[in-house]
Amino acid sequence: MGALLEVGTGFHPELTGRENIFLNGAILGMSRAEIKKKFDEIVAFAEVEKFLDTPVKRYSSGMYVRLAFAVAAHLDPEILLIDEVLAVGDAEFQKKCLEKMENVTTKEGRTVIFVSHNMDAICHLCSRCILLRQGEIAKTDNASDVVAAYLGGEQDQSPVIDFAAIDSEASFRFAGLYRSENEPTTSFSASEPILLNCSFKVRREIEGLQLSFSVFNFKGDRIFYSSASMAKPAISVEAAGEHHITALIPARLLLPGRYFISLALHTPKTKLYDVRKQALSFRIVATVTDRYDGFSGDDLGHVHADVKWRRIEPSRPQSTWISSKGNFISEFESRFAAYLGTRHAVGVCNGTAALHLALVTLGIGPGDEVIVPTLTYIAAANAIAYTGATPVFVDSRRDTWQMDPADVRRKINSRTKAIMVVHLYGHPCEMDALKEIVRERHLFLVEDSAEAFGARYQEQLVGTFGDMSAFSFYGNKTITTGEGGMIVTNSDPLAERARHFRGQGLAADREYWHDVIGYNYRMTNICAAIGLAQLERADEFLSKKRKLAQTYQQLLHGLPVEVHCEAANTTHSYWMTSILVENPAERDGLRVHLREKGIETRPLFYPAHMMPMYAADHQTYPVAEDLAQRGINLPSWPGLTASQLQTIVSSIAAYFGKSTPM
Repeated sequence: MGALLEVGTGFHPELTGRENIFLNGAILGMSRAEIKKKFDEIVAFAEVEKFLDTPVKRYSSGMYVRLAFAVAAHLDPEILLIDEVLAVGDAEFQKKCLEKMENVTTKEGRTVIFVSHNMDAICHLCSRCILLRQGEIAKTDNASDVVAAYLGGEQDQSPVIDFAAIDSEASFRFAGLYRSENEPTTSFSASEPILLNCSFKVRREIEGLQLSFSVFNFKGDRIFYSSASMAKPAISVEAAGEHHITALIPARLLLPGRYFISLALHTPKTKLYDVRKQALSFRIVATVTDRYDGFSGDDLGHVHADVKWRRIEPSRPQSTWISSKGNFISEFESRFAAYLGTRHAVGVCNGTAALHLALVTLGIGPGDEVIVPTLTYIAAANAIAYTGATPVFVDSRRDTWQMDPADVRRKINSRTKAIMVVHLYGHPCEMDALKEIVRERHLFLVEDSAEAFGARYQEQLVGTFGDMSAFSFYGNKTITTGEGGMIVTNSDPLAERARHFRGQGLAADREYWHDVIGYNYRMTNICAAIGLAQLERADEFLSKKRKLAQTYQQLLHGLPVEVHCEAANTTHSYWMTSILVENPAERDGLRVHLREKGIETRPLFYPAHMMPMYAADHQTYPVAEDLAQRGINLPSWPGLTASQLQTIVSSIAAYFGKSTPM
């Protein structure tokens, strides 16, 4: 099938959607037809489990490693190239993968090429190592020696430089890079401050003289720029003649690699007095200790990494480590999109903001109507109302509790612009029927997946069907950031518009210029840090919630309650395990009884059409109203113990005068 198999984090150019979830990367030497032919085999997870000898969780943070082994098991390539995949997953999984890779090479005689900054993995796995710089081979030797060269010395030039004098009214004299005041160096980790010290001389008073420096990578891309006035309003020879300034370069923004610094002395009107291109060079090295503590699933680990770094670098503006400019946000967005298999994810401050921003991005506004189920949390209807559009309510299906596609068809008219699908309590809606409707009537499809992270309809994750979809990371959600939300989409223009509106409508090419009425819906860096750690444990949480729901179903069997179960061809994420009592009059009595036992419950949502602001149409929705009157959400925390669960079920049984189920 081809001598070289590469599995990485890029998308195959000929495949889109769900296929790319499993074929992220490039399978060299295979045509699209060959890939398609092997697709079903590649995703045969039972085979992967057998090959790796460990349970496989789909869409987990280690999916690239699992994919690599899956493909290797089926295609038996001569060379398996794995790119940066062991930087994710928990420690136990990494150990299992390392052992398997070692077995593949030593016992099965295959060649594994491992491209990574993971120093532990490289030293453990690789017998021979190649260090590349600017695309050229810089060193080839045993792994430990090459890693030592990468982390240690081999500096291209001195960290300090004395400049030759030039005939100018202002000119540089000296520049140097320091880890601390008395420690010059050109090698830094991402957690260390980089101090740039410069001295320059002026011959006369120069109004508003500025020193600017730019940081470029080896490709010539400018990564960072800073400019500062040396005096207010001017510098004069009488003040000193030679002047000194110390600037801080934000190492945290830089990936491992080598960088150049160019310096310039100029005025705001761009008169240049002295320019020193590529005056200094330095590199950011990847160290084993630079990996986030939170990769093991420790929520506070990601936060601790940022807080610890700020203590090292106290002069760094807070906006780069806690607000919306930190690098955890983009990382969380990319990993969330990868988990779902979508092209884009846009982090926002909460789930309601995600819904509103999705509608704004789609151009929904006054005069438009959006169809939405009445049995839902009020945020769905409110988000529609925020835009000036009108929420049009539909009833629910009795079997699934989800919006009724037949009622959707009845409510469509010339003003209808979108259908907002709400996957209530974690159960998917009937997406085939709803997709058919939006195709026929040329409507937008918006998914409210706030309660349904991890749910599936016919094996496809919810949130991946719509033009735009919204998720919530509120404190009681399956994965949480305390407060937070996410929009996902496969449309490049929609993602760009969403980001534009999210940040107060700030223009991309003009500083502090706002060309639309936008919103302050940005996610904070600290929330994203928590979200990254939570995402790594997502499969664990989903598995525990599913097991909890199944145990509820078994223990409640025989009692006069109906557990909300999943329909055929769906996977319920069980954000909430919910029940219906037979008689509406029993619902509140049961809740009071459980509260007296110290057990908290919640009623099902009141239908939105019953709220004062939405009750003008005076319509009835019999299924939604009946479900709301009889429904209870039971404790659904994934950490619920067996004894706590037994207490809950025993208390429900006692209310109905039944013996404790066994």
